Amino acid sequence: MKYKNLFKPMKIGNVEIKNRYFMAPMGGTGQCGPQGEFSEKAIEYYVERAKGGVGAIFTGVTFSDTKIDPIPAGKNVNANVSPTKFMETATPMCERIHAHGAKVFIQISLGTGRNGLQSSPSELPYTFNPAVTCRALTKEEIKLKIEQEAAAALTAK
Repeated sequence: MKYKNLFKPMKIGNVEIKNRYFMAPMGGTGQCGPQGEFSEKAIEYYVERAKGGVGAIFTGVTFSDTKIDPIPAGKNVNANVSPTKFMETATPMCERIHAHGAKVFIQISLGTGRNGLQSSPSELPYTFNPAVTCRALTKEEIKLKIEQEAAAALTAK
């Protein structure tokens, strides 16, 4: 077999991945419910990838900001909108994915200009309209974004 290494297990830190097939993080609509939780559609999507043999799944973007650049409810997964609701969907999703031998990693985003929102640590062109310049965040806003990112990571853990 020409690419036999693709089927060999590997480790990332202390996590063993059954093969070297990784699903990259992708954003998309329909991935969340009204409180920022994973939708059933998203859960089924990830579980089907695990059933198909993917060794590691990186979820699509999960936002953390609820104060500076909040995403409208129901538009994107956000671990901080309702941490309890997030865990109520993420936990069974992970269990179902793990049942097929795959591992799950979450992509948490600060939600700044390069991720589709119109604020950024410094003035930058807006991703979806380079003619628009993202507003530079204040030092206090950057600190708050970092705190929200840490809270989302703790919820996801």
